[in-house]
Amino acid sequence: MENKTSVSANATVSASINLLPIGTIMPFAGNTTQATELNSYGWYLCNGALLQSKDYPRLFTVLKNTCGGVAPEFKLPDLRGVFLRAVDVQTGEQGTARDPDSAKRTGHASADVIGNQVLSRQVDDIRSHKHLTPDGSEFVKVEVAGTGDSVWFERFEKPRDGQAPIETAALGGYETRPVNVSVNYIIFAGLPA
Repeated sequence: MENKTSVSANATVSASINLLPIGTIMPFAGNTTQATELNSYGWYLCNGALLQSKDYPRLFTVLKNTCGGVAPEFKLPDLRGVFLRAVDVQTGEQGTARDPDSAKRTGHASADVIGNQVLSRQVDDIRSHKHLTPDGSEFVKVEVAGTGDSVWFERFEKPRDGQAPIETAALGGYETRPVNVSVNYIIFAGLPA
């Protein structure tokens, strides 16, 4: 039997939780079983699960079929193995241009190019760059990103006297995406009525 204090505390927690916007996505440090235990509090694992709009009408209003499914069914975002990035430079709005490939973003659950939309996706890439050989060097040391290791290349041609350093060809895209830390993402669908 619950006492008045615990009933009051539960009501306060429920009222506080309902202040969150429907569709709020948060990182969660627990495993998938622990995330599933949060369903009774209105939180669901962002694993692409198929839901019925009649069971989650407020979440459907936010997501619609952005992440897949055909109405009256819809899918939760599938955020396994990815990190989140804020939308930038939407049509008609001032942005920061920090997402230079935003026009090439694809659908959340498709390869169709949809541009810079909420829950759109990008594949991994590395920013275009060149490597210069040090002037007068016969050997080139290249650091292996993120490992602390380096590799020595002996086959670069030594620049002749008066020539500029030799450079490699440009490789990659417009940006380098960061190393990330694994969490489970959960989305708020609202407390059951």
